[in-house]
Amino acid sequence: MGRITIHADNIEIGLTDAGRDLFADAAPSGLVCIATVTNAGVGGRQIVPRDIASARVDRSLVKAIAWARDLRQRLERDGKSLDELAREDGCSRPYVSSMIRLAYLAPAITQSILQGTQPAQLTLADLMQRDIPANWSEQRVAFGFL
Repeated sequence: MGRITIHADNIEIGLTDAGRDLFADAAPSGLVCIATVTNAGVGGRQIVPRDIASARVDRSLVKAIAWARDLRQRLERDGKSLDELAREDGCSRPYVSSMIRLAYLAPAITQSILQGTQPAQLTLADLMQRDIPANWSEQRVAFGFL
């Protein structure tokens, strides 16, 4: 029979002989250790893996990137002008022009934002105030992905 021990910062799972075959990460002793944190959740406190707890999905940034990609697609595929896009979306041309830049972020940066693992200082307000380098390597450096 296996055992589970809950500590302040991790959970230890003692595997049975049959369970060891299922977990390649198990120690030779048959222990699997998962680093955890305790978060306040719906209905009380929850123990969650530390890597999930550190993810911080910035919904406004994700929404802006989705809109920027839609703008880019309409610009490139449909051949619409920035003025037409602004009129269709009920905003100003300069705003559309500044937002569409987000569609040109490096794929790795976009993926990190969608997963909530971007650097804490990388917010929508920060991106809107800064130049976005065309070179993806320069973007990584400029936005703290080193």
